[in-house]
Amino acid sequence: MTFLHYGSASHGTMRDEDLIETFAALLADLDADDGAYSSLLEETAAWIKNDDALSSDLISDLFDALDSFAPEYWYFGAHEGDGSDYGFWFCSEQFQGDINDGNLASFGDLAAVPPGFPDQFAIISDHGNATLYAPTIAYEEVWSVV
Repeated sequence: MTFLHYGSASHGTMRDEDLIETFAALLADLDADDGAYSSLLEETAAWIKNDDALSSDLISDLFDALDSFAPEYWYFGAHEGDGSDYGFWFCSEQFQGDINDGNLASFGDLAAVPPGFPDQFAIISDHGNATLYAPTIAYEEVWSVV
């Protein structure tokens, strides 16, 4: 499945009311096929409709739910350089750490991955572009940055 929600989802506000509505809409879009978070979305809709006192766990639950959709080496949260910019961001330290530790192999192209290569993610880097492949029967693209 191609992930289309990279980058900012909400910017310039830290008001709970704004964040809850934005995060709930994004979660509804991401969870449309599965429905795993339908009870959280119902709770959020009830909160929006009734303008009840804020549940301290509601925003945290929305963050956790959205983060569960983040592809490998990405997270949902505040941008490192702007605490009011929430979205899906690349985690370069984890990515580079896995390369340095040998948990992520880098090749010039997918054909260069040796037969019987261990079941681990492989990054293909070519002229500044990068694609992460998951180890399946045949490597499957997880994400690509061009």
